[in-house]
Amino acid sequence: MPSMRKFLSDLTAVLLQLKHNGTQTVLIDHLLPAISSALHNTGTPEDAAELERLKANLAEWKDSRLEMFRSVIQVGQAAIKSLLLINGGATIAYLAFLGQLAGKSTVLLAYYASPIIWFVAGVSLAGLLAVLTYLSQACYARDSGTPETKKWETRGAFVHVLCLIAGVVSLVAFVGGGLAAYSLIILR
Repeated sequence: MPSMRKFLSDLTAVLLQLKHNGTQTVLIDHLLPAISSALHNTGTPEDAAELERLKANLAEWKDSRLEMFRSVIQVGQAAIKSLLLINGGATIAYLAFLGQLAGKSTVLLAYYASPIIWFVAGVSLAGLLAVLTYLSQACYARDSGTPETKKWETRGAFVHVLCLIAGVVSLVAFVGGGLAAYSLIILR
């Protein structure tokens, strides 16, 4: 509180000045009313305005953090859906291709089948990503304001890194499957 700081600063300055001038004692009867007045001072209007400004800043900061958190969740959900869609769509499309091929030649079927492993791995990793995302958020939600909180934050951060790895590897699996299919079909 600025008025309390000012009072204590002024009191210290006065006491130091008295000491410098040779005063060795201060009568308690003179000091107590000044201290009592400072303790019961509810603050100046400037103090109240500063407090309200700080409250408004805190509320704005909390709202901003909450909105950023919601945004991160939405982007993460969109990424998971996209990875499931591209890998799942590629799996279905390639299975349809293999089905057409099976009607013509079972010998070629085994030759062309390897890219499906990439696409299925991509779908599996995207599913794992969804589970890891839940686990990460569950760890972060354990924030209880206790010393245990740091342990859960660390676990959440670790699982969060696993989420990033699963997402990137799922995307790599899609690219790998596409390149494998391209090399088998076009470069044959």
